[in-house]
Amino acid sequence: MGASKQIFDLSFSKNPTIKDTIHFVSPSSCPEIDPIGVFYCSQTGRIVSGCQVNVTGPGGITYVTDGALGHYQWLVNAPGLYTMTYQIPPGYTASTSCQAQATVYDPPTNMGDTVFLGNLQDPNNPAFLTSKACTPYYLKFQLDVNDPIIAANNIALNCDCDTIPKTLITGQTYTLTAENGVSNIVWQRDTGTGFFNLPTNSDGDNNPNTLVVNAKGIYRYVGTLSDGRPYESVCTHQFIAPCNNPTIGNIAATKATVSNGTANNDASIQITGITGMTRYAYATNGTQGISMANAVVSSASSINLTGLPNPTVSTTYSFRIWGLEESCYNDTSVVLTPSVLNAQTNTPVSGRVFRDFNANGTFDSTATFQEIGVAGILVTAYDASGAVVGTATSNTTGHYTLP
Repeated sequence: MGASKQIFDLSFSKNPTIKDTIHFVSPSSCPEIDPIGVFYCSQTGRIVSGCQVNVTGPGGITYVTDGALGHYQWLVNAPGLYTMTYQIPPGYTASTSCQAQATVYDPPTNMGDTVFLGNLQDPNNPAFLTSKACTPYYLKFQLDVNDPIIAANNIALNCDCDTIPKTLITGQTYTLTAENGVSNIVWQRDTGTGFFNLPTNSDGDNNPNTLVVNAKGIYRYVGTLSDGRPYESVCTHQFIAPCNNPTIGNIAATKATVSNGTANNDASIQITGITGMTRYAYATNGTQGISMANAVVSSASSINLTGLPNPTVSTTYSFRIWGLEESCYNDTSVVLTPSVLNAQTNTPVSGRVFRDFNANGTFDSTATFQEIGVAGILVTAYDASGAVVGTATSNTTGHYTLP
């Protein structure tokens, strides 16, 4: 509006990682208001470059950054309803799981200098937000005098590398081709620790638009679009190495031992003769639920499970042993049978209580020693631990039977 303007870079004491540019204008014009945000991959939290925002509304609009480097910020010099649209690079789509709010965002007035709607840029890894979690964002704004700065109005894009096709590297080479209209191309590869640049013309054909692939990894490229905006492709293809499945020699299960008629929890399973193992997992309900995420990392040549409980019924232990790739594994299983406890059989014990006149330990009924039975005597039987296991009372002839 023709007013003089001074520009200052400020940082906020409550959050020194956030910086903003405040534009002071003469009192003859309305204080400027500035929504700020980034474009990011909803699968990874990575900030996506090569985007562009466009804003319409009743006032003049100034673009501080338009999304070319992944960040956008725009200013207006009059209150009113403003609508933002955007363009994204080829290969990307708007996230279907984290969509823009359908309502108009009207920030409360006089609530402080800044309102944060989403996650901030990670100060330790500036190419990413602190989280990939979906946060609300808006494309329509009712902007008024004394509104706070609207920050972290982050726009979610889809760049899912997990759904890209996988090709097995089998000795031959494969050629990838970049999008038309992208220049200054640099190909990148991620083998699990992040993308890194491949040497220029690393395919040897002196054509930067193509790449000959002979190594496993996820591939993409960066470059410049025809309008000068930087471009970072979505993952174009994933190549996996041939499976060298681990080998398994022998698997055996040892039943629990038994002490004093009780099974101990000392059953065990041994797998021997393993080669090429990087991790393993096991379950007692088949392979359901087994994954590398809950696997034990090991490169040993054997697996020894000890201290297993004695099962009540025969139980199958299923194992999955992985090689270098998640898709390269061998399964094996073994049945652990319960230790069978000896069933106790009770044999009745009979005897006689009598007066042993001649003290020979034998009931005598001769004329010389007419020994007689004694009735009403309680006879008690004990086990080895001293516990009572049975009682009986002698009858009129002295006889008794213990159950």
